Amino acid sequence: MKRFSRSRRAAGITYVVVHVLVRLLSVLLVLLVAAFVFLRLYGMPDPLLQLLVRRANAAGIPIQVESLSLTMRGWLAGGVSYYSRHPDDLAPMFEAEEVLFSRRRAAQSENVRGWKVDVSASQVRITPSVEWGVSIPEASPVRLVDEISLTAAMFPDRVVFSNAALQWLGIEFHVDGVLLKKPRELPGPRGSRPDQPAEKVQETVLPVYVDAAAFEALETRFNQLSAAGPIRADIRFTLDMGNYAASAADVSLQAEDVELRGVDFDDVLVEFSYAYPRVDVSRLRIGRRGQALEMQAEYDLASRLAAGRIDSSITARKLLQLAPQEALGLLAKAGVQFDELPEFSLQAGPAPVEALLQQFSGSFSLRDVTYAGLVIEAAHGTVQRSGGFLDIKDVEARVQGQEYRAAAVGSGMAGGTVQGRVFWDADRALFGVEAEGSADPNLLMEPLARVSIATNVIGRFSFPEEPPRISLQLGACYTNWHTFHMDISGAGHDVVFHEGRLSSANVSASYTNAVLELDPIAVMDGADFLKGNASINFRGNAAVFDVFGSLHPALIEDAVWPFFNVFGNFINTAGKTDIKARGRLDWASMQTTDFEAEVEAERLEVPVAVMDQFKGRVIGRGARISVTNAVCGLYGGKGSGSFGITLDPAVKNLPYAMNVRISGADLKRFQAGMKRPPHARTKGTLSGKLQVRSDLSDHFLVHADGRGSISVEDGELVDLPVFSGFSKLMRKIMPGFNFFSITSLGCDFRIKKGAVSTKNAAFTGDLFHADAAGSYSYTEGYDAEVRVNVFGDKGLSKVMRVITSPISKLFELHLSGMLDAPEWRLKNFTPTPGAEVDSD
Repeated sequence: MKRFSRSRRAAGITYVVVHVLVRLLSVLLVLLVAAFVFLRLYGMPDPLLQLLVRRANAAGIPIQVESLSLTMRGWLAGGVSYYSRHPDDLAPMFEAEEVLFSRRRAAQSENVRGWKVDVSASQVRITPSVEWGVSIPEASPVRLVDEISLTAAMFPDRVVFSNAALQWLGIEFHVDGVLLKKPRELPGPRGSRPDQPAEKVQETVLPVYVDAAAFEALETRFNQLSAAGPIRADIRFTLDMGNYAASAADVSLQAEDVELRGVDFDDVLVEFSYAYPRVDVSRLRIGRRGQALEMQAEYDLASRLAAGRIDSSITARKLLQLAPQEALGLLAKAGVQFDELPEFSLQAGPAPVEALLQQFSGSFSLRDVTYAGLVIEAAHGTVQRSGGFLDIKDVEARVQGQEYRAAAVGSGMAGGTVQGRVFWDADRALFGVEAEGSADPNLLMEPLARVSIATNVIGRFSFPEEPPRISLQLGACYTNWHTFHMDISGAGHDVVFHEGRLSSANVSASYTNAVLELDPIAVMDGADFLKGNASINFRGNAAVFDVFGSLHPALIEDAVWPFFNVFGNFINTAGKTDIKARGRLDWASMQTTDFEAEVEAERLEVPVAVMDQFKGRVIGRGARISVTNAVCGLYGGKGSGSFGITLDPAVKNLPYAMNVRISGADLKRFQAGMKRPPHARTKGTLSGKLQVRSDLSDHFLVHADGRGSISVEDGELVDLPVFSGFSKLMRKIMPGFNFFSITSLGCDFRIKKGAVSTKNAAFTGDLFHADAAGSYSYTEGYDAEVRVNVFGDKGLSKVMRVITSPISKLFELHLSGMLDAPEWRLKNFTPTPGAEVDSD
């Protein structure tokens, strides 16, 4: 019985306990439902909410929540603000009208507990902390995040974010990271005082500050970028709230169908990371129609030095729209035009960011570039810049010809290949060019238009058939063009030099300090040649030369003295010509001129004569240029003498002196040489001498002063203009003479004050002898008295002439009129019709 009663007592106790427990659970459930309904409808009471906020702040989470309600998915907080603990941050760093979060226990390790919170929010507003080093304008859309969702595992020392997703600025962000909390200072025991004052905690900020103006500039550039396709960003970070500079991040950004300032791209990929003190752009790739631009870069925040590499195969000229306006302005000012952008590979730095473009090296390849009319079809080379020194070397280029300009330029304008180097030293204002190749140098006339000495040298040569082989070096200080220097050498075939065609030419020239050195000069024209050297001082206006050869003297003169064309203007040669010339020529004042030359010419033409087989010595002493010991063939006879001319740049006159002798010359050829039309019957042997001074700047007779003699023997002179009228008059007087001949002529003459005068002129024929005295002026014409004896002066005719001398006075004539239209008349008779006879 006792055992049974004990069992009943135990069962009763159990029933009572279970009954009470069920009731308690029911009450608890009702309370929980009531609490849920209350929290859902009215939210957490404000005193309790503020208590929770204070406890969160005390735990190191600077947060402010205006309301908190419970939903089926978790807690819904309203008016959420998250603050920085920096004393200068007054506004909340993050603000959201509503934040939905749910809390669960996070994974934990030894002595470490944490909670995991799932958070989602929209329309989040960001205000950067001063510790971020970024000032974002108040109205900037960067401050607003459209949507955000994340899972945060919160521990005493850190917050771990995972599966975070943001919709921000049209970009889809996926984020994973860790936020390390700023350590707190724990208070000491109550009433205790530290032995030493506590050190002030150093607030840490990012080492680079971006102010509002700089951020607006960045934002303006970002707004120029648009994408028709998706943009995705993946971010992994560690944010140290105790030391922002020690934070780290890895970012990857991908976009498709991107447009930047009107230029479209197929895709863009950016990967960069930050881990103090380095910011690394491990990859930036921009793709466009099978071509790409790729870049890697790094920046050291401690040293503020940057370095990078960029490779581009994008050749579309449209990319120039992305270049800075300053760069486009420089290209336009330099006259450089691109049909295709160059392909290049460049490495830059390490250097400060602002000087990064001053420390780079690499290679390039380009096509179809135009500079001042010069078209480079293709080129490649290497480039290096260090500070203000830019060095473009190992250049190989193919230059396009301009054959369509050949007729206007006078050269073939053929293109070719060029190898060389260009450097530019901005620190010292220097530039230099080194090149060699086989292209027509006249293609450089427009690019070198500012360098007159270069164009003067190049312009003296033309290459109608094929371009020469040329080696060129030039340079200058571009703030002082007097420092220009040049070395050029070339070898070519079928070369035209000052209108003279050469079968080959090999010339080396150097120019520095206003002095042009031509050494050596070696040119050929078949068997003819020119060799030697010359030095032309443009500042001193003088030339020193030592040349010899058989080329046309005008070419030799142009080579050593191109500023005064004696040959070609006053002296012309033809046929084989040999010259040796050595000395100095001062074309500015002629005061220091001192040279000698030996000249042999098959044909030599001067203003007063045409000579053949000329041989003479030319001497220059000061302004006086003399030809001495000259001998030549002259119109079938022989000539000798001397010639001297004064070339004084201070005056316009060209005074000269001439002393020549001639013997056995053919009269008809003399007429042709003097450019007078010969007559079929005219003939004779001409001899004479002339000693005269005159001036080449005017008519021969204006300044002439001298004397001479002339004689013609064994001739037939009746058809000369001066005698044709005389013969007609004599046939009128003596009708029986149908044929009237003049066989000889002779006189001594004097030239002075523009007139040629004689007192003993005589001409004879088979049946007469005539004496004359008078003058000829090129302005007034003839004024001469002629006395004719109808018998000759030999044998019986001479006796008859003495007997009939009184009668011969009846045949005194007067000669007047100009050289081409002389007039003859009888002095002692009144002329009857037809008695006064003009020449034909």
